Amino acid sequence: MELTIFFNLATLFESHHFHLWMIGGSSRDYLLALPFEEFDLVTDATPSQMKMFLPEANYRFAHYGTIKLFVQGVKVDITTLRRESNYEDLRHPNSIQFVTDLSVDVHRRDFTLNAIYLDRHLVPFDFVDGVNDLKDGVIRMIGNPYVRLQEDPIRILRALRFHHRFGFTFEPLLLKALIASIHFVDLLNPQKRLEEFKKMSTHEPLKAKEILMSFGLKDIPF
Repeated sequence: MELTIFFNLATLFESHHFHLWMIGGSSRDYLLALPFEEFDLVTDATPSQMKMFLPEANYRFAHYGTIKLFVQGVKVDITTLRRESNYEDLRHPNSIQFVTDLSVDVHRRDFTLNAIYLDRHLVPFDFVDGVNDLKDGVIRMIGNPYVRLQEDPIRILRALRFHHRFGFTFEPLLLKALIASIHFVDLLNPQKRLEEFKKMSTHEPLKAKEILMSFGLKDIPF
């Protein structure tokens, strides 16, 4: 991945007195020295503020704080730092509040290894010990894993996918929560569930299927 895209965007944001950080899979895979195909970024600018200097972006999901754009053919998602309320539809928070503090935003994220913020100098901001979990190969939920998995069951499949892809182990409480919450996968939007299955099937599909079946999942489409 060409990091110049991130650096140039960060410079643009700073010229308008805002900040930009890499987060999620982008920062995780960068720290693991793995290739990644798109950028997941966060900012202290709101969508309406970004529209002043990124008018070409897609603002369809601006009400969630997310804009999308392509830079040199590369997909870039930029999301405003936010605080979230409870979930009622097993996918989206009931309400959000834009914030400017990374240490507030981090609590809405799923796993510690996906919650490492990298600034334009690639300096990490780590509020949940994600760097050490990444080094130790541990998948750990931010917050109570029983609550976090049930509020958005897609996290169940994401945890299994990371276990499969990286060979990381589950933190013990997360493992118990996964086993207890696995039935919530049946309540997921079928398209979202299929997307996660497809992601798993691209790497050692037989092993991926074994992992899914070991947790009692059925009707695996590969």
